[in-house]
Amino acid sequence: MRVLLIYPNIIETPKDISMGLACVSAMLRQKGHEVSLIDTTWGMSNKDIKHHAHNFKPELLCVTVATNDFKYGMSIIDLIKQDNILSIDLKKQVVLSRMSISYVSLSNCTQPVLASVETSKDGTQWTTERDPLNFKQVGEIVASFRPAWDTSKIQIKREPSDSITYYFAGRNAAYLRLKLDDTNSCLLNNPIIFISVLN
Repeated sequence: MRVLLIYPNIIETPKDISMGLACVSAMLRQKGHEVSLIDTTWGMSNKDIKHHAHNFKPELLCVTVATNDFKYGMSIIDLIKQDNILSIDLKKQVVLSRMSISYVSLSNCTQPVLASVETSKDGTQWTTERDPLNFKQVGEIVASFRPAWDTSKIQIKREPSDSITYYFAGRNAAYLRLKLDDTNSCLLNNPIIFISVLN
């Protein structure tokens, strides 16, 4: 597992080092996990933090905070988590019917498993849809047909492994976002998204 340790240190002086994280890092590596560290003790821009996290592609975030840097630590978590969000601006409020997504599956990306679907009318207040995008359904049986006179084996039609369709229950929204289960998700590889709306 790829574990990203985060030390959001904002102490000006004296500069200190987290012995706790050092011990956690050593134990994780001893157990065969891949470990990386974001340490802001000597300063680190938001751009550098996102770049580091994006390149490492963590599967688990681990942060240690004291009372004085709790908010900063949580802001780093939020900053990193934005890397697995696919945002869609519909330009105006519509009544959503269906969303079809095609994406590119590459050897260096992770096949998605689940993604929560969120909608918003104003881009600030979000509603999480009851049903997530379930990628376990991709490639499953979607239709089978055999004429009455045909006694041969049933032919099964399957969806391509790089596309999925999601149905809305007439939701009013101007913005959509998908929160993916992995920052290295294949769904982030130049997805093509078609939105069907009701008039």
